[in-house]
Amino acid sequence: MYLKILDIPPIQLAIISGILVGISYPPIPGFAIWFGFVPLIHIWLNQTKKESARLTFLSAIISNTIAFYWIGLNSGASFIPVFLSLTGAVLYLSFLLAIFGWIISWFEIKRRGIALIIIPFLWVTMEWLRSFGPLGFPWANLAITQTKFLPIIQIIDFTGSEGIGFWIMILNTYIYYLIINNSVNKKIITLFIIFIIPWIYGTLRIDQLNDKEWEFRTVAAIQPNINPNQKWEPTYRKTLISIMDSLNNEAYNMKPKLVLWPEAALPVYMRVSSIKQVYEKKVYESNIPLIMGTVDFK
Repeated sequence: MYLKILDIPPIQLAIISGILVGISYPPIPGFAIWFGFVPLIHIWLNQTKKESARLTFLSAIISNTIAFYWIGLNSGASFIPVFLSLTGAVLYLSFLLAIFGWIISWFEIKRRGIALIIIPFLWVTMEWLRSFGPLGFPWANLAITQTKFLPIIQIIDFTGSEGIGFWIMILNTYIYYLIINNSVNKKIITLFIIFIIPWIYGTLRIDQLNDKEWEFRTVAAIQPNINPNQKWEPTYRKTLISIMDSLNNEAYNMKPKLVLWPEAALPVYMRVSSIKQVYEKKVYESNIPLIMGTVDFK
């Protein structure tokens, strides 16, 4: 198996890894991510820094395009902004991963043997830093790939989403270690233990939560069926507000503990709009809180 990996040209390894990582994001169950980085790891540890960054960028372009194609399907905007949003997101994420590949190769050149060990730790650091600021992009976190596997994601309780990424990268690095040392058969038990730990914890945690007595509260969730292309048309504004008012009144008549609106339900900047007073009055009179999403500016 080791020889077969060595025989594959690096550019093909990058493409294979990009496809495996890309198809691991929803709606496809993300089992491919458990070994999807192995070809890239081989690149990081055996190519020059420049070549590692270049091939990682190529792989990331493929994976991010597959994973985040949905940005280009936004029906609430015209083609040009949607296309630019998708292109910008893919290039931004791919550039960050290219830097990651360059750093790993730098470590391998400076201190051979340590790079494989630090991959999971450096990955967690990258995900954590990528969550800050206006360019924060948590949709790219590896935890998203495991949403179909409910037991696995229970460790988020104490590790955060980065803990899932750490576990995934440990799996990938250990699989690569077994392959290059031709010791898959000898140390497969250790790999199994690494793989099964979050499954065991998650299963026990789910059973514990199912046995717990919960205090339930009624919530009225409003979800209108409005074409997003219509929402910001000036001629449709009064009609949309009338629809939301009607649904909101119906929700309050149910006497829930909370009323919940979707994001950007009304075509107004609610924080500075006079319409806000209407809904504030409703909240004060009924003593039922309302959570609504809105666009804003400053």
